[in-house]
Amino acid sequence: MIWLALLAALMLGAAAALADGLMRRRARRAAVESRLALIAPGAQGNPAAAAQGGVLSVLDRIYAAIQRLFAAGVSRRWGVKHSPLLLFVSALLGGACMWLIAHVMLKQPIWISLPLTLAASLAPPRIMLDLEQRGLEAHFLERFPDTIDMVVRMLRAGVPLTATVRAVAAESAPPVNAVFTGLADQTDIGVPLDEALEAAAKWIKLPDFRFFAEAVALQYATGGNLAVTLESLSDIVRKRRTMRLRARAVSAEVRLSTYILGGLPILVVAVLLVVSPDYLSPLITDPRGNWILGAAIGMLLTGFYIMRRMMISVSRV
Repeated sequence: MIWLALLAALMLGAAAALADGLMRRRARRAAVESRLALIAPGAQGNPAAAAQGGVLSVLDRIYAAIQRLFAAGVSRRWGVKHSPLLLFVSALLGGACMWLIAHVMLKQPIWISLPLTLAASLAPPRIMLDLEQRGLEAHFLERFPDTIDMVVRMLRAGVPLTATVRAVAAESAPPVNAVFTGLADQTDIGVPLDEALEAAAKWIKLPDFRFFAEAVALQYATGGNLAVTLESLSDIVRKRRTMRLRARAVSAEVRLSTYILGGLPILVVAVLLVVSPDYLSPLITDPRGNWILGAAIGMLLTGFYIMRRMMISVSRV
């Protein structure tokens, strides 16, 4: 059984690598074709490439549907770059591991093993999406004050605001450049900058960027010195970032206690399995021990989740 599971995992990993390579090739070809279309809008690709592109476009839609499925209910996912195939594989592996543990090893009935397998299938993709989104938002908030300062310097030099947005998109670091590139592209096709900023603020859902969008929209509506307003906004954003870092430093002891309390039961179980394996055998061989083990794991995960949410709520200012 174990060898079959390992073989299936290897085959699935090979298929995932092949499909991911096809997706990357598709993305590179689409980027080249978009540049060629700007030079020769009437140019058509060869029939073989078009047929292959049709097949890969179906895969694109399938992968996009998978990503939307795993990201359902996630409030912010504008920075998600994980391949939907990777999310699908992680969900499949998580569900397979839980099924082996709950149904094969612990001999639990299907009505217990199936919900646990479903939960274990949904958890890894959601965790991956959440970690990636939080990391990208942290990079954005770290670099956004410098971006506002760049806008202020260009405005004081006499550069128009729309040209400033394009320059920021070209010179700023990721992920700020991606956001401002989208703003510049929308203004190039005739969308007013205040409307583009409003849509981007609803998409990103970060308070600091919302302040920036509202300041620009207010300047569009009433006039005034936008450079002075943005300079004050840059100072406010930096102070908010300082408060977040201070809250994170204050909660460092609580975070360390969380990690110690969460890892201590696992360490004790590992030591007992080495020193006295028969001591914990009733938790696996006895049905009552299975219930006790399941309740202990559930309470441990619930306590860790509650402490994690408390730390996140404190660090978000």
